[in-house]
Amino acid sequence: MTAELHLTTDWPAERVLAYGPQITASMRKIIARFPDDATLESMASDVMSGAVQMWLMLDGDDFKGIVLTDIKIVQATGHKAARIVACGGIDGVELCPHIETIERWAWEQGSDCVLPVGREGWKRPLSKLGYSVERIVYRKDRPA
Repeated sequence: MTAELHLTTDWPAERVLAYGPQITASMRKIIARFPDDATLESMASDVMSGAVQMWLMLDGDDFKGIVLTDIKIVQATGHKAARIVACGGIDGVELCPHIETIERWAWEQGSDCVLPVGREGWKRPLSKLGYSVERIVYRKDRPA
């Protein structure tokens, strides 16, 4: 069977909870990589409130990972961007063959663009799908 992305927004709670341990483990991996950006509670709250959409990558009923998206609107211009903000259990390279599912959803939401936010390793597979690098974010933490 081939893995597919499934938007969980309209799923009944029982269906999502069936993958609860795997979702939690995937979120913990994201948090471990970016400990200053989120907590398990904040990620769950964002999903539950609808601020962030959670997609499950499933191969049949077998859990493969999660993808989190959001939509940001620039108030001054009305420009609407669907962002892929995190992946857990899978990474950008694994997501790329399935990104069209997110693109279709984004266009249905009236988004002007899709913005995957990811590591530099996403560059090659995303460029094959027509994406270009717009910005690179560098970071330096305050010395201890």
